Amino acid sequence: MSALTERIHLSVKGQLLGTVGHVTALLAVVAVLGIRELSSANGRMDALYRQNTLGILYAQQTLSNMIASAREEKSAFLTPAGDKRTALIQKSRQEMDAALKAGKDYEKTYASDEDRVQWEATMATVTRVVDERVRVLDLLASGQQDEALRISGTMGNDITTMNAALTDAATFNEQLAQDTSETNAAATRAWT
Repeated sequence: MSALTERIHLSVKGQLLGTVGHVTALLAVVAVLGIRELSSANGRMDALYRQNTLGILYAQQTLSNMIASAREEKSAFLTPAGDKRTALIQKSRQEMDAALKAGKDYEKTYASDEDRVQWEATMATVTRVVDERVRVLDLLASGQQDEALRISGTMGNDITTMNAALTDAATFNEQLAQDTSETNAAATRAWT
């Protein structure tokens, strides 16, 4: 090979190596950005699950347990005094305890100050209903069915307010979940 041919050959070889190096560096940058975005999406999905989905679950569990407690209370009214009534009263109390636990678990899912304030107000209503129901159950257990029935009859507004607040909390978290899902979908579309 002549010196000129060898020089041209080395120049082309250098250019090819340089081009391959640039493409490799560009691919590395794209890979790093992709990994970073996937990590960010993973964090958003974790927040979606931890905050929004669990918030829906805990709000619905609280409502479900309070409804079950009311069902057991009403069944106790219809059951003559004795072991069966005592068991129904105990079951009603257990359902209220489960509702309060689910309400406490919800606190781990606060998505914002607005969510916290809303949930604290909701739980104040739940606690008021629990306190009233405990009083009714205590009267029923002690054989004071007429007084228990009178107090139970005054609980309607608090129960309606509680049910609406628990439903609103679940709806609030469903909306947050939908918003987060839309944000994640937009981020994914930006990378595809």
